[in-house]
Amino acid sequence: MIEEARHGLLLARFEFLDYTRSVGAFAYALLTPAFVLVAVAELWVNEGSRADLVSEVVGMSILATGIFSIGVAVTEERRDGTLKTFMASPIGFLSYLIGHVLSRVTALVAGVLVMLAVAAIVYDVALTGAWLLFLAVAMLSTATMLALGFVLASRSQRTESAGAIGSLLFVVGIMTVTIDPSTIPQAVSTLLELLPFGAMSQALRESWAGEGVGAVSVDVAILACWFLVLSAGASRWFRWTLSKS
Repeated sequence: MIEEARHGLLLARFEFLDYTRSVGAFAYALLTPAFVLVAVAELWVNEGSRADLVSEVVGMSILATGIFSIGVAVTEERRDGTLKTFMASPIGFLSYLIGHVLSRVTALVAGVLVMLAVAAIVYDVALTGAWLLFLAVAMLSTATMLALGFVLASRSQRTESAGAIGSLLFVVGIMTVTIDPSTIPQAVSTLLELLPFGAMSQALRESWAGEGVGAVSVDVAILACWFLVLSAGASRWFRWTLSKS
């Protein structure tokens, strides 16, 4: 276990350093959340609603990391034989999981921190008193979306199919994250809240607004259930190599 964790940390360091060597890709990951925040704040919302954008951009970033940085990327690594190479090395699944997740989450955290700095400097938006709760919700949301990404990678044989399904999930997730529940029928709102995207959006929004544990408890419970289900599915279906069928 300790050896696998050490291999995972080394792999995470290697992947992150390799990621930073691509200046364009790293700058994209680092600056996109801040760019989205500024673009939406300046073009689509009024000044009084800008603070609410922070939780929505965090949700979008978490969603993109799970679907594209995990779902599509892992499918591509299986397709080009990278996972097969790992399988033949001392690096087991746990080490690969630790390394791959840590490198992606590090990039996610860096981008979100830049966005929070821009929100504070440009729009005078600061963390609320419930920032510990917001952090906890963000961590659970990240774990759930990463599990979704691994399920997507586990069930996709080709990068194209993973990209198509991932894009569809991303659009649905973005709509759920950005939509105002009060503007849609109650039945639709309730259905969306039962999806992982809806529970994540609601919990992030309420915790960012300074609501207490009681306000987010139902959404957190829904997210936790989705995390367990998706993790079990990814564990059952994940394959290092392409299916011969």
